[in-house]
Amino acid sequence: MGEPLPIRLIALDLDGTILDRQMRISPRVRAALRDARRAGVHVTLASGRPFHQMRLYADELGLDAPLICYQGAVVQDARSEEVCSQWAVPLDMAHEFIAVAHQQNWDVCAYVGSHLYVESITPAVRFYAEYGPVKEEMTPVGDLRDFVASEPLKLVVVTQEEQAARASELLQERFAGRLRIMRSFTCFVEATNLAASKGQALSFLAQRLGVAQAETMAIGDNDNDADMVAWAGWGVAMGNASAATKDAADYVALPIEEDGAAEAIERFVLQRAVDKVLVVPASEPRSIQQAVAVLRNGGVVALPTDTVYGIGAHGFMSSAIEKLFQIKERERGKAIALLIARPEDVAIVAVDVPDLAWHLAERFWPGALTLILPKAAAVPDVLTAGRDSVGVRIPAHDVTLGLISALGAPLAATSANLSGEVPAVTAEDVQCVLGERVKLVLDGGRCPGGVASTVVDLTVVPPIIRRRGPLAGEVEAVLRRDAQ
Repeated sequence: MGEPLPIRLIALDLDGTILDRQMRISPRVRAALRDARRAGVHVTLASGRPFHQMRLYADELGLDAPLICYQGAVVQDARSEEVCSQWAVPLDMAHEFIAVAHQQNWDVCAYVGSHLYVESITPAVRFYAEYGPVKEEMTPVGDLRDFVASEPLKLVVVTQEEQAARASELLQERFAGRLRIMRSFTCFVEATNLAASKGQALSFLAQRLGVAQAETMAIGDNDNDADMVAWAGWGVAMGNASAATKDAADYVALPIEEDGAAEAIERFVLQRAVDKVLVVPASEPRSIQQAVAVLRNGGVVALPTDTVYGIGAHGFMSSAIEKLFQIKERERGKAIALLIARPEDVAIVAVDVPDLAWHLAERFWPGALTLILPKAAAVPDVLTAGRDSVGVRIPAHDVTLGLISALGAPLAATSANLSGEVPAVTAEDVQCVLGERVKLVLDGGRCPGGVASTVVDLTVVPPIIRRRGPLAGEVEAVLRRDAQ
């Protein structure tokens, strides 16, 4: 378990993600993307739009990575215009799609090569062609079945907004397993090759750039973004996103009106402080995912435990553990314990574990018992204040255990308070005491409070109880029996 990989590739949808209804990109989003690029992060755009429209935005933002166009049917270099990959619609299916549009009296358009062909210029078709940074050139050709002789990159049905949902359902039923059908805007329903999607295009681009899946972030808002958000190592749905995209996401950002894309990039890529403390319900799986993202990116979260609220950091990240000391104003000579989720995880953080440790763990874990053991090499020295030993505990709290399991690493944790002050027992207490020092709080309601855990030092013979805590009497009985 090494330190988490940083984000090295960001893919952003356009409309509803960084482009508002006036086709504007906010100054905050521009600044976040600029700073990400300066930090060495690749940034690409992923849209249903054609390449020539997307390149305008890429130029505006100073991007040079290949662009994901036509819902993922084309990946094309923003500078050289080289087509890196292409998945077109099979000709027979294109003709069938056009025939269905005729049966339903829908306006239908086709992108052949890089040009837009229509049957006639109706008000709906004109709206589609003009929905963008520049008016799309279109050529009326009559019946597209007679004109389209080569595989189109994309087909589009333009309907009234109230008809679009039904059009999407009908086309998905008709072309299930043959074409990818998606609703890209309130009144646009698009069809591409089944192999073409923003998700598969992002996978292709990441491989081309030498970026691991875990090092990617995707941000989107509509159903056609869901598979890209799901594939990315860290998927972000906008606050205004569809239910499908939110379900696919690891994190739900603020809506576009509040610069959600910038917020996510600042928080997880730039690891920059954001304006608000994020308080989320600990009972929701999405909240655990949000907390994991913060931890994997070197941040600190506040969380409920079986005694009081704690603040936690990734147990193998020295820089994150440093933040615990800074937030608490804690003396560097005081070690911080590790929380784990399973007894077998002791082997990850400790070596030369005596049989007595396993016996005590079986008897008292999960619970208020901390074992001091010889530390493994992976445990940072800053955590143990330079000592060769580490405190380990399994807490008796479902939220804490769920977070540690989802993180896949031990949690360095200490009470959520300034050193010497009363620990917090509610999420509100955390905010009052720590303010914006912690940017994410898992709200699990009121913690029971109580006495800090019993601490047993097993690095000495005979073992010594360093802090009595609630289990001292029972632990002493076990130690006496072991000594006999």
